Amino acid sequence: MPKSSRNCVWTLGMRLKCMLAFPYELYKILSGRSKPRQLGVRLGSDNLYFGFTSKICVDVIKTIMKNHGVGYSTVVHSAVNGGIARALKNSGIEPPAHIDYGYVLPVPNHPGGLNIQATQANIHLPCRVQCSKERLYQTQHFLKNAEESNLPLAIYHGASLLALAPIPIVRAMHKRMSNGGLSYMSNLPTTFTKEYADGLEIVDVFVTTSISDDLGLFISCGGINNKQRIMFNMDKSVFGDNATALKFAACIEEELDVLERLPKSITELNCY
Repeated sequence: MPKSSRNCVWTLGMRLKCMLAFPYELYKILSGRSKPRQLGVRLGSDNLYFGFTSKICVDVIKTIMKNHGVGYSTVVHSAVNGGIARALKNSGIEPPAHIDYGYVLPVPNHPGGLNIQATQANIHLPCRVQCSKERLYQTQHFLKNAEESNLPLAIYHGASLLALAPIPIVRAMHKRMSNGGLSYMSNLPTTFTKEYADGLEIVDVFVTTSISDDLGLFISCGGINNKQRIMFNMDKSVFGDNATALKFAACIEEELDVLERLPKSITELNCY
């Protein structure tokens, strides 16, 4: 049975690269979280809405993977962010070229097993593009880069260093970071490698979060028997008007349908 892909023994060169990149990765975290949110925020408990897509056959996702040479996580993210772009357009809002969101990733050298040590990291993915195919390939490119990034480790150790700072500094930084940056959070798959626990392949990771800021959209996915659903908990005002929030599931399904109907790629689209 293979070991966890993020549990490999680091070489001296890998450790040195991580140490040198740490200040830059930490700067990207702080600067990214200082930007304004690209989606609406949570206005209150009375305006919350929980929804989900209809059942999505995993074979549909695998067909898109095979036709375009991309990963499972690429298809799911492309469909979700394409759905966000469609929802914003329906509200008369120009979608951002890229969207930032928070995801969960196991830290290097986590002990494995059913309980893993993970960190919340930020990722920057395409949203507004000329066509769905362009978003699909750009998403693959961004996720590949994220998988090789030192960002999760920088967050992991950065939080430990921040805990040593005086409380007024920690409070000021937290206040600044909690009011911007991320547009949504999710537990959507982000890696391209298989993970194992007790001899079985891990196919779903469920993450619970508790936050105190005004983030207005949470997205997750899961399912059984070769069927998946994409689920979301959101403030109805996230896309500008309440009516569009009720159509978000349909927007995701429309984007997935477009990806499924795309002609099979002979050569990869050069869009990054």
